[in-house]
Amino acid sequence: MKPIIILEYQNILKQPNFQDDEWKELYRYREILEYFCKRKKYDIEEIPKKINNEKINLGGFIGNYRFKTGKILKIQPKPKKLKKEEFSLLIKDIIQWAGMFGSPFLRNLLNICSPIVDSKYEIILAYSDLLIRCTENAISEYIPPLIEKRRYKAPIPLGKILIPQTISFFSRGQFSIVSERINVNILNNLRIFLVKFHAIMSQELKNLERYLKNRDIFQEDARFSVHLLRILSQNRKYHSNFVTSDLNRNVINRAYEIDFTASEVLQELWLQASISPSFREIILLWEAFIKKKALLPRFENILSGGYMIKPLSKLYELWCLKNVLDVLEELFNDYHAPRKLPGKFIFKKEWKGWRVEALYNTTPDKSNVIKKLGRQLGVSYRKKPDIIVIFSKADLEIRVVIEVKYRLGYTIRDDDMRRFFWYLLDFGSKSIRDRVEGILLYIPWPKKIYSVDDIYNCVESKNSNVIIHLVRMKPNYNEIPKKKLKKLFCEILGNY
Repeated sequence: MKPIIILEYQNILKQPNFQDDEWKELYRYREILEYFCKRKKYDIEEIPKKINNEKINLGGFIGNYRFKTGKILKIQPKPKKLKKEEFSLLIKDIIQWAGMFGSPFLRNLLNICSPIVDSKYEIILAYSDLLIRCTENAISEYIPPLIEKRRYKAPIPLGKILIPQTISFFSRGQFSIVSERINVNILNNLRIFLVKFHAIMSQELKNLERYLKNRDIFQEDARFSVHLLRILSQNRKYHSNFVTSDLNRNVINRAYEIDFTASEVLQELWLQASISPSFREIILLWEAFIKKKALLPRFENILSGGYMIKPLSKLYELWCLKNVLDVLEELFNDYHAPRKLPGKFIFKKEWKGWRVEALYNTTPDKSNVIKKLGRQLGVSYRKKPDIIVIFSKADLEIRVVIEVKYRLGYTIRDDDMRRFFWYLLDFGSKSIRDRVEGILLYIPWPKKIYSVDDIYNCVESKNSNVIIHLVRMKPNYNEIPKKKLKKLFCEILGNY
């Protein structure tokens, strides 16, 4: 069955592509996405919307959706914005960058791009899929039995007689025969370990099912459950059936008596799995699971919308953040991301006396200008700018507000710019006399070749100190903009 392929922002038509049940399922999924997008926590501008009963639009979401019938809907980026290879490079850049900070940082990134569930559940689904695949491979090989050698001291031989040991006892007047028997134990620790892994995974997925079904949005039209719930149900049944099968149900109690996180137990597992490649993969998977590591190969599938479709504007936002931090790293050397302060990046060294930190989707204190206006007008603006770079030196502080738009320049609306100007006033100045600098990052026109000189232009207001630098950024094409950003930061600091 060939997938149905459409582009982001393209209308999806019921006819002639979908049967009634498929359309109800997709319609329900759109409602769920809309519900979560409208929550304050999840700031998405292009909310999936209903056009009419036979036409919907999922906005800037991309990825794969598999229907109950097996049909697949693939939503891809517009080639004018991102070609296939550029999108792949964008995802890989994000993964390599996030991998430097470890699993907690990866999970935080997933939360930014996951509207429906906490990121840890998508990672658990990835573990579940891999465990099922590896188990099927292991069963097709065989589970190697445990070969045990046991010695016996008895009046009669109970196995192969060990002559030196027997003579030693005879010489001391003890008429006992020492013998050795080889026992083959089918229910060895490898099988017990595998049963425990499946039992734990079954419970994890059961918790996720309960979590989702307790939310109001999933209560209606249960028979048209979305792809995510269907994967959950199928995988949980597999894990549960494996644990309760005739061969395995008798060892479940023993499974919970053994600590499979202990180093000596793991060493024994590795020894028993020496002739089974599939079991070695399962042990590696277990070690990653208990250490709460994110699976980088699966992370690419998750970010690309393998389990739940993803907002491409957020992925582009993260990629731009990575590039901004790369530029600052050239000036200020290494940086770190504190675990207790998600969205904050602190650089370790100074450059010409300046210190710097960057904030993503996090706001510092509001400016005196906006506080005063807010008190006089009785209004406030609660949304957050995408990135704020804060330079500090002695008692001087410079804030550069960076707004990211996953759009071609000519599609950026007046409302976008009005919001950006509010950000500049809100977070970019301490007093009305301050010079306020902002950078707008957006997608370049695909057919034009840019140089360092024309990669950006500058908008400077005549009656105030507000300056906005317009910079175009795109994968396969980011070195020139990064050079321009570096030059901009140096110029901004040089003006103070």
